[in-house]
Amino acid sequence: MLAQIAVSPTSTVPNLGASGAIAAVMGAFLVTYPRDEIRALLIILFYVRVTFIPAVVLIGFWFLIQLFNVGSVAAVQTGGVAYLAHVAGFVFGAATARLFRDSRRLVG
Repeated sequence: MLAQIAVSPTSTVPNLGASGAIAAVMGAFLVTYPRDEIRALLIILFYVRVTFIPAVVLIGFWFLIQLFNVGSVAAVQTGGVAYLAHVAGFVFGAATARLFRDSRRLVG
């Protein structure tokens, strides 16, 4: 949230939410469990399937979407998504994940 405020300090749009914290958890997950797969619902036109997608692909794709949309909330003064809060949260989680790692609790 602080990253979003730093970029747009004169904004009158309220800035409140937990999505940056969720993004931090996603970044930490990616660093801690880089080989894990996430079960996802894959929909491509009429093709629907529940499948496992590597975390690096799914979370990486999500991160790129957030990164490419960083400036879009600034154009809307009625509210929206604070994409920079997501990006900063993700980077923070990825950067600090190893600080909280307890090798005795990790399996495999």
